[in-house]
Amino acid sequence: MATNISNHKQEKNHNSSLKNSYVGKQVFVGIDVHKRTYSVVTVVEGMVVKKWRTVASPEKLAQQLARYFPGASIKTAYEAGFSGFVLHRVLETAGIHNIVVNPGSIEVAIHNPREN
Repeated sequence: MATNISNHKQEKNHNSSLKNSYVGKQVFVGIDVHKRTYSVVTVVEGMVVKKWRTVASPEKLAQQLARYFPGASIKTAYEAGFSGFVLHRVLETAGIHNIVVNPGSIEVAIHNPREN
């Protein structure tokens, strides 16, 4: 899926480079939790704006989200599993609304089955 950020307001920072403004916007974040890494996808106004993989550190992820999306209302979700609720607590403490989802309650399209 191509990343498209052309619809987002651009502003100049002190280095004269362009930076997206997420002030007042809602950023939806899906996190795929693995033992050593998190795979992260972010969506703003229905468009994927950033994808990345990071070390599995709840504190580091919370810092990255705050740095990448200053002024935004950030909403995250991940599947319940082996990692427990440490990530949930860290995100909530950082002011990031998070939900932990039961994997069995996630609907999967018949033509797009999830690989295990």
